[in-house]
Amino acid sequence: MRFLVFFIFLLCFGRVFAQDKTDFNYTKKYHPLIHKAEWSILNSDYNQALYFYREAFLAAPKGFMKDHFNAAVCASLINNDPAVFENLLKVAGKGVGLDFIKNEIAFQRIQKDSYWRAFEREYLDTKLAFEKKINKDIKSKLHKLVEQDMEFRKIPDGTVMYADTIDLLDKINALELEKIIDLDGFPDEEILGQNDNGTPIIRYPFYSIFSRQTPDNQIINFSNILFDAIRKGKILPHTATHLMATINANDVFFARYVFKIVCTDAKSCEGTPYSSKVEKWVYRRLPAEDEKKIDQLREQNGLESLSEYRRKIQFALTDNRFLFPYKAFAQVWLVDDPSDAQQYLDGTSVLE
Repeated sequence: MRFLVFFIFLLCFGRVFAQDKTDFNYTKKYHPLIHKAEWSILNSDYNQALYFYREAFLAAPKGFMKDHFNAAVCASLINNDPAVFENLLKVAGKGVGLDFIKNEIAFQRIQKDSYWRAFEREYLDTKLAFEKKINKDIKSKLHKLVEQDMEFRKIPDGTVMYADTIDLLDKINALELEKIIDLDGFPDEEILGQNDNGTPIIRYPFYSIFSRQTPDNQIINFSNILFDAIRKGKILPHTATHLMATINANDVFFARYVFKIVCTDAKSCEGTPYSSKVEKWVYRRLPAEDEKKIDQLREQNGLESLSEYRRKIQFALTDNRFLFPYKAFAQVWLVDDPSDAQQYLDGTSVLE
């Protein structure tokens, strides 16, 4: 019943946003094109992928860093050098360092181009101009929240010894984060940039403040804020729905659809009916009608179908040329009791 009520709420919520035409809706006009581009990548059709990326970038006020990076990789694979340079400059405009780009295998060939030296200067100038726009005040506030979040958790046995203090800090941090979002909007890659060493960030450290707000210790349910951030292109829908699975203790989007079970005592799982699935990536099998309903919910919130999602995870686990965040959502769960392993693995299939 709890699942059904929350499911209906989400469907209604999605329809409300669909009717709002006052600003650009990333769930309707951007992410569907990105999914088509990524599906083309999975099928090694890089020309088609680049076409869909261009359509998405033309439609939206701004593209995500990862999408410009992936578009540049596609362009490199089909020797479309102007498109490589164009998209890499967009990546520079998100704060990604030149050293990171130079070390990527997809861009080794283009560095032999006679234009590369001039491009390096343009890249560095673009990155420097972006860094001047980073909101250092918000970045500092978020950094302090993360430090507070970890202060007692990083102490051995700190979660037990300082449980009450941690509980209080989680509430204070949540209220402070809500205040920051109310005053300055949802902090995104345009505001925060990347890691200090110039490497890309997909999941920002302050997201942990959201995930502390579980039903057992919840002063704020950030679901509505995350839904709004998805719609406005402030956070990837996969990241947001993964956070919401924790916030609501209910994975209605099946963000944790693919997982791996590892028995801490490997021998205890040997010879069991499910032993062939232990230490393998698996996904939950669903009746066709249930999967159709979940796919509908996912589509309304900027996500691809479950069948496409598991294909993307599988691809991301084996191909490092692209910035596909999906492998971060394929989780490994350790179990001590073989009966727990069986409970998790019943009704699953091995990802192949």
